[in-house]
Amino acid sequence: MTGAAEYDAPQPMLPTAYGLEAATHKGLHWLNARRFKKVGDYMSEKENGVKAPNPTVFLSYALQDEATAQLLALRLQDAGVDVWSDTDINIGSSWTLTIQNKLRASDYIIVLVSSAGVQSRYWMNEAITSKSLQEFSDRSITVVPVLLDDVEMPPYLRDIQYIDFRSKPRDAVDELVSLLRSTSGIDFSRLSPKQFEDLIADLFIDMGLNVEREIYAHDFMFDYKIIYKNRDPFGAITKETWLVEAKHYSSGRLSVSTIKDFAARAYRAPNISEHIALVTSSQITSAAREVLRNLPIRVVEGVELKRLLITRKDLVNRYFGAQPL
Repeated sequence: MTGAAEYDAPQPMLPTAYGLEAATHKGLHWLNARRFKKVGDYMSEKENGVKAPNPTVFLSYALQDEATAQLLALRLQDAGVDVWSDTDINIGSSWTLTIQNKLRASDYIIVLVSSAGVQSRYWMNEAITSKSLQEFSDRSITVVPVLLDDVEMPPYLRDIQYIDFRSKPRDAVDELVSLLRSTSGIDFSRLSPKQFEDLIADLFIDMGLNVEREIYAHDFMFDYKIIYKNRDPFGAITKETWLVEAKHYSSGRLSVSTIKDFAARAYRAPNISEHIALVTSSQITSAAREVLRNLPIRVVEGVELKRLLITRKDLVNRYFGAQPL
């Protein structure tokens, strides 16, 4: 028997994995065949100028975590999220080459981090590298690590805030869905330059930093002065002073000339002891990235800024409005 009736018949409960259950779903075969959007179809929509109504998520995981990935995909699908998985990627194939087309149409990459994944040479060497993360950033794709068990986060993911599935996975799934719902509407182009500057100031405050606005230092007017407290290796509290400039772009990328101009003005005075940072709503060009290798400037691009906002729903709703999926 074929057609809708086949999928209306009662199906056995799916297995549990990391505390996730899918008792009301029809089965993994139905999930792969019916619920997952075909990459080719979505790419055709993008090429024809049709924007997908919901955020698209790509799931990255080790083979041993496939059951968890499938269950998470079901929950995300129920919330209206378009989900792709990497079950069709052959072991040993190049991660970048295999998923290049998928990445062009993705909004988020959810990386399931587990003991099995960390012990997988392929997953560690191909799926998570500094090069691939930079490519994701260049494509304005947000990476969201999900920690499944007690394992050290891979090196290139340690600076990215993660979602913790270890203690209450069901609550964590709800949190992840809520985050995707609130951040799916983040569009910096909707903000005026003044609104963008206010957003950055509020973000610093939410991060627990001491913030001063419009600071004149070294013959240059910076948008912010922030004090960052940390501990040295011996436990003593240290303070770092950062002078930060905000650059808002409704379109386009941060160019070499912009970076050089900012560096020339920021370091006009000799022997500057403060750290210098530039926060932008855009991305930087590859040429500008090469220039930054030789400059002591910390640049926070749009994708990284979005990652900082992803766990701060109040800020997102305040500046972009609540975004139903």
